[in-house]
Amino acid sequence: MKGPLAAMLLLAAACSLGAAPLPTAAADVGGSHVSLARGSYCWSSGGQATCADSADPEALLRTGYLKPVTAPSGAPVKVTFNSAPSSVENRLLWAASGTVTAAASPGASFVLAAQPGRYVYAITGKWQEGDVSFLLPVDVTS
Repeated sequence: MKGPLAAMLLLAAACSLGAAPLPTAAADVGGSHVSLARGSYCWSSGGQATCADSADPEALLRTGYLKPVTAPSGAPVKVTFNSAPSSVENRLLWAASGTVTAAASPGASFVLAAQPGRYVYAITGKWQEGDVSFLLPVDVTS
């Protein structure tokens, strides 16, 4: 009985040893370097799979989970990851004005909105283990 139990424990330990942790991301925007909050994701690694949905941006701002960075309109944004994704897309997720018409664009670099206001951008990376979205809240100034 000890043999099969030991083999199961060894197998379980081996499966979790190779688990890849969720990636992290940061952005350079308006002269600031900020860590990005994780949004929704699905991740499968080391024999375990997890999916999590993020609350809506307005609720995340209200609770303080998202803390906007201030940057001028049209400022360039460059997002970097601690491990390279196979692809990245960015999109304007939320605007205080309530008007969001932008479609997703490829790449980890983009420019901020031209109009002053509060915005939340979603940057989604795709890895072999899954997809992870990161949120960039910005107070855009003129």
